[in-house]
Amino acid sequence: MTNETNETSQTSRPRAGRSARITRFVLTVVIATLLGPLVGTVLLMLRRIALDVAHSEFDAADIRGMAILFTLSAYVVGGVIAFAAGLIVAITGLWRQPTFPIILAAIVVANVGYYLLGQHMVSYGPAGLLQSTLVSLVAGAIIWLIFRRYLWRP
Repeated sequence: MTNETNETSQTSRPRAGRSARITRFVLTVVIATLLGPLVGTVLLMLRRIALDVAHSEFDAADIRGMAILFTLSAYVVGGVIAFAAGLIVAITGLWRQPTFPIILAAIVVANVGYYLLGQHMVSYGPAGLLQSTLVSLVAGAIIWLIFRRYLWRP
């Protein structure tokens, strides 16, 4: 019996089974929902601290309260947006490999959708939509750079 008759080669890559696809789907949504608002919190806090330093109003004692306030607000508003964007990317990932433009488009669609559907709950206006979209895009890019190798299909 030779190696040519053996149908399974040690050099061939295994195909992704159903459980691998489900795991990838769930992890895409979980990573986006948990890390998106966290990265957004850090970005908004750094921006606020830079503005306070520029206006000579920075007080180090305010950092703890600022961290709590920014984290809570980021997860209340940004958590919904991150979940929606992660869900869009995960659903798209069922048919094709998620790419950077797909992730950015999902982030924009999630932000605009939240703005249109949730405007009566959180009235932050067009300027808030722009800020939310920009922070979400930067957070999505950072998360993409960290986790992009895990989105590749085996």
